[in-house]
Amino acid sequence: MSDTPLRIACCIRNLTQHQYGAELNALAAEGVRIDLTRCLSQCVGCRTHRAFQAHGKWHAVEAGEDFKLAVYACAPEREPGGGADGGTQEVGKG
Repeated sequence: MSDTPLRIACCIRNLTQHQYGAELNALAAEGVRIDLTRCLSQCVGCRTHRAFQAHGKWHAVEAGEDFKLAVYACAPEREPGGGADGGTQEVGKG
């Protein structure tokens, strides 16, 4: 288990197009560090899905998939709400 905060990056254009600011605000309130960047160089995917980058990998969040759970799935030692129990959660593609 790590005390290092989970950190993700999101493309500003992707955020504007897919309107998931409320989800990012909720993650930030739970201690997730969020970097907004001009581009993640995944333009085709960014046009079709909400997306973020974590640990150097780009992750698309499918329609109907929970954005917050997709982010926490990138850090299996953590669970939503800031708790940690060593468990993992499987969430769609990532």
